[in-house]
Amino acid sequence: MSWLIYGFAIIAASDLTFLGVVVLLSVLFFLLNLMQSGLDLVARQLVGLAAGASKAVAPIVARLAWSWVFPSSSGSFSLVP
Repeated sequence: MSWLIYGFAIIAASDLTFLGVVVLLSVLFFLLNLMQSGLDLVARQLVGLAAGASKAVAPIVARLAWSWVFPSSSGSFSLVP
């Protein structure tokens, strides 16, 4: 229901044409139907996968940053600090 309120706030705050209002309301009702039909569970799974992937990539990025800030004595970069 908050999507509907946000949609009306956007319409009130901007200068949209009639077609823009129709498209915006169509998208808002489509999202509302998706949330009610249970497909939001799929979206939550995708968000969880993305969060898990970012947790897996974070140590690699940290090691790359460490090797960039503190390079080895030979001047080459390594994933192992």
